[in-house]
Amino acid sequence: MAGIFCATAQEDVVPRAMRGLALVEHLGCDSAGLGVLVDRRIQRRRVEGALAALRQLLSDEPLAASTVIGHTRKATLGRPSRRNAHPHASARVAVVHSGIIENHRELRAELEREGAQFRSETDSEAVVWLIERQLTQRVHPMRALQRVLPRLEGTYALAAIFAQHEDRVYAARRGVPLYAGRADGSAWLASTEEAIANFAEETVAIEDGQIAELLPGQVRIYDGELKPHAPRWPRQIGPRPTSGTQLLASVTDEHILAQPRVVGELLARLREDLGNGRAETWCGPLSRADRVLAVGGGPSYPLACIARSWFEDLAGIPVETELVSEVEARRAHRGGRTVALVIPHAVNDEESYEAIRHLKRHGIPTVALASASSELGREADRVLHAPLPSIVPSAESPLAVQLASLAAAAVAARSVRSGRIDEDGPGRSIFSVPQAMETALALGDSCVSAGRDIANFGHAMYLGRGLSHPVACLGAHQLRLHAHVAADGFAGGELRYRLPEGSGRPTPAVVLAPSDGMRDKTLRDARTLIQRGSKAVVVSDSESPDESAAGGVEWFKVDRVDPVWSPLSFSVPLQLLAFHVARARKWIAERVFLGEKLATAE
Repeated sequence: MAGIFCATAQEDVVPRAMRGLALVEHLGCDSAGLGVLVDRRIQRRRVEGALAALRQLLSDEPLAASTVIGHTRKATLGRPSRRNAHPHASARVAVVHSGIIENHRELRAELEREGAQFRSETDSEAVVWLIERQLTQRVHPMRALQRVLPRLEGTYALAAIFAQHEDRVYAARRGVPLYAGRADGSAWLASTEEAIANFAEETVAIEDGQIAELLPGQVRIYDGELKPHAPRWPRQIGPRPTSGTQLLASVTDEHILAQPRVVGELLARLREDLGNGRAETWCGPLSRADRVLAVGGGPSYPLACIARSWFEDLAGIPVETELVSEVEARRAHRGGRTVALVIPHAVNDEESYEAIRHLKRHGIPTVALASASSELGREADRVLHAPLPSIVPSAESPLAVQLASLAAAAVAARSVRSGRIDEDGPGRSIFSVPQAMETALALGDSCVSAGRDIANFGHAMYLGRGLSHPVACLGAHQLRLHAHVAADGFAGGELRYRLPEGSGRPTPAVVLAPSDGMRDKTLRDARTLIQRGSKAVVVSDSESPDESAAGGVEWFKVDRVDPVWSPLSFSVPLQLLAFHVARARKWIAERVFLGEKLATAE
């Protein structure tokens, strides 16, 4: 998994390229690098580690250039190391790559027989030497790319700079999203449209099989025969901040504070559409399915599990969950009126993109939690309904908005299948959730001390039972994402199999205990942890006198809602806790938005 950000302009663009890379950096990034053109020579800065390590290297060894290609990497082939970091380069070309070149071993063997000297263990370097072979024949970069691309099997988003062609970035893609943008005197290229929207005035998606040439202020696109292609430029957008991205959520609690209002607006529109007979616009073919296949991976798999409970319990639709990486490996989900609900973990999730294509090849309709303008949204048959311009359900939405979008789809499917609007029950009680979320914001002060405890320990466990199990996994992900603290989420019933921590200090725990049928057992899990010496934070919608008075327990009480909607109300304290752990660890300074360091208060 990789993030790409490139630029060419009429001035030094390295600082802005670093800011752009921060917008495409994935959790767990293990190496990063920049390649630039200076006086028709390629220069690189590469590091093992996250983007912060590259910032430090650039402060020690500065670069200034008007043409830059940048990359952040989470290793798939080749161990994390400086030599495996992108860009990979020869004296004449440097390349960054996202995706997997499946025939890289055959290509490497062929190129090594011809004298190519590989310096990395990656599949990506094969692209460099294939291009280099073309350059020895004195062909133009566009022609070199045209000849090389058919040799590549698999998926790729590629960007390249050539020593003899200053102020130009060349790009191509197959199966991996790639976006270009232009502004007065500059051009931009990135893995996500949101990243370049901060710098460009207009953006456009590069399509499979196209080759792009970026010059300051210009983006030229060609088809596979190198015939010019006139893209449809969207309306002018101007520089703007990312909308609800993980990056902003990690440096400010603004988006946490806004979520009750945003969810309230979304549910108000749902109520209106239910009353006007437009419920199907929220769920599409999901309401007509005999079975739903909920697909997710990494942090989005718990969302798929929550969606499974909602669609089964509310709409009566059998749901099977599947890891996105396993979709192609299994055949059991084929046949019948199956509809796939694909929940990507990132806006440019390559595996989700491939899964959608695979499912469509087998005649399975796909609905994606994605914006309609995104690569995934365009590839899927439908996207979850976006009722307001300011609310675009997608993998980059804040957690509560993602949950609310899935909940609204389940409520809508219930209405379509039953042919009526609920007068009571979950279909009606969902509309009280925003108020419960609003009052949960008052827990921010309580999260400060708990955040410091977790930050000092450097690890936490999250546990819950039933519907709260995937919510616990989401809470652990929020902590890993925003605070870079190790965290595990698991089912409370698995506690008996968990070995004590080797350090001798019991791990702090966050226990989710809504007023459902599993509450008594969940509180028993909390008591077990306390007996082991752990400090426990219990998130609940009712308070137990015994547990609240016990030592080692911090009680986070939220307003009671129907237990089926507890994932929404509980999402607020989980995000607040992650935010305050991040503040305690002073990670805010590392998560710089647009290059401006923010002061962190203790």
